[in-house]
Amino acid sequence: IMLNTKIQLLRIPISFTTICCEGHEYHHIILGIKHKRKWGAMGISRLPKLMYKPLQHNTLIDLIKNFVSSYEFYFHLVKAV
Repeated sequence: IMLNTKIQLLRIPISFTTICCEGHEYHHIILGIKHKRKWGAMGISRLPKLMYKPLQHNTLIDLIKNFVSSYEFYFHLVKAV
């Protein structure tokens, strides 16, 4: 088995605190990944918009904004990042 050991990945844990429609506070963590100037993420979620983001975002802020939109899609208000 040949492995390429020169792959450059930057991995950053990102946490979100959200409030759901019932007023409950939830804490989420995802792994932000940067490779070749593009950002993506992996998360643990049953919801499709929150479990994976492909390496297509130009900045970390763009990736975070995408997650904020995704949380809002599922009726969660992002309180903190």
